[in-house]
Amino acid sequence: MIKFTLKFISFTFFILSMNSYSQNEYTNNLSMQEKLFSLSRFWSEAKYNFINYDKINFNFDSLYYTYIDKISKTRNDYEYHLLIQRFAASLNDSQTKIQISDHNFGKPIKSYLVEFKEYNHKVYITAFVPRKKFKKKKYIGSEVISINGLETREFLSTKIFPYLSASTKNHLYKQALEEMSFNRYTDSLDLKLKIRGRTSKVKIFPVYTKSKITDYKPIGKFSKNKKKAISYNFTPDSILILNINKFHKNPKFKRQLWSLYDTLINQSKGVILDLRHNKGGDENIARSILGSFVQTKHIHSYGIETRIHNAKKKTNGNFIKGNKEFFKLTATETIDPKTITLYHRLKVKVPSCILIGKNTCASTENALMYIYEIANRPQIIGEETCGILGNPLILSNFAGGNYARININRHFLPFSRKMIIRSGIVPDLHIKETIDDYLNDYDPVLEKGINLLKEIK
Repeated sequence: MIKFTLKFISFTFFILSMNSYSQNEYTNNLSMQEKLFSLSRFWSEAKYNFINYDKINFNFDSLYYTYIDKISKTRNDYEYHLLIQRFAASLNDSQTKIQISDHNFGKPIKSYLVEFKEYNHKVYITAFVPRKKFKKKKYIGSEVISINGLETREFLSTKIFPYLSASTKNHLYKQALEEMSFNRYTDSLDLKLKIRGRTSKVKIFPVYTKSKITDYKPIGKFSKNKKKAISYNFTPDSILILNINKFHKNPKFKRQLWSLYDTLINQSKGVILDLRHNKGGDENIARSILGSFVQTKHIHSYGIETRIHNAKKKTNGNFIKGNKEFFKLTATETIDPKTITLYHRLKVKVPSCILIGKNTCASTENALMYIYEIANRPQIIGEETCGILGNPLILSNFAGGNYARININRHFLPFSRKMIIRSGIVPDLHIKETIDDYLNDYDPVLEKGINLLKEIK
């Protein structure tokens, strides 16, 4: 019998209370053998390959042991997938998760047609499609203080957060509020709202739709799921504001980007590179663009730390001090940063700065590490990035046609060798947007960037 040493919160099986959808309506296509095999496969691969195994504060074997029983009691595919997601999410890593195809296992996916945004860990309504008893403009900017009878933070912490894989609070809230807009975890939303000091209650139900949000004449402005990869404009002072929202991998995009980039830079008296909504893409292109903002011919990549195993050293690791890490499964090796030569002729020689934020993700975060410690680089302004760092091991052919990801690397900065663990890239000047900024269409981060370049001139 495994001794339980978990300080993990005892799991109460509350799926029925979470969702009153009839259990008979969910699909039940997976055999118990498939479910348990997938659980065991994820546990085994994570135990030996998950890079932050040395950072978890509970006994992973004990957690696995409890989940064998829980998985065995699942009555359908929906319950199983909730549990396997929760098991993976316990490792608190954005690159370590069960990737589930976009379906609800027999339950139709519906939308509440509401957009929620988070500011300072508080949740606000910023756009919605009007309907009966929920059609007044006053709801825009209202703070959500409770959901389905629970204080908002408690609702998120118990009903949604446990199923989401995230390294940072920024990424956790981003995913949670996206999920809250659909009926994956709820059948309705009973909201208590705070509006200009007063409280109001509203209950909304999800609807099945394939129409565009704009077809419903929404109140407020919904964020665009698909932003243009590149957009730009100039201030009256000829400061270029260049928004790059995706570094696409196709060669055509690369040619168009550099051609446009050359033209725009030569016309500008200052450059603001806005990466606040950049979801990543081709790291090489991102590195080249960012490399043009430093006046050196060479930059250095981030370093990598990954786990290693040696059966013989593990065998005697309980009595030979030098092999102790192999015995405890915490042995690692490092791959040192590499020197990268920048071949592109273009260098940004006018005053410049770089904007980052909560939606700056993945390979763009990696690319920022190349220039982060270079002297005299442009100031980085905004909020800490999303924190999707590392490289995943992909486990294909998972139960239900899904796949799993397990993060096998952690990165460190090239000169200080500081590890970036469960965090994003931190700006030099930290400026947070507020709900009032959003409602008044005021951009304090961009404003700071413009003022900074004017001062440099």
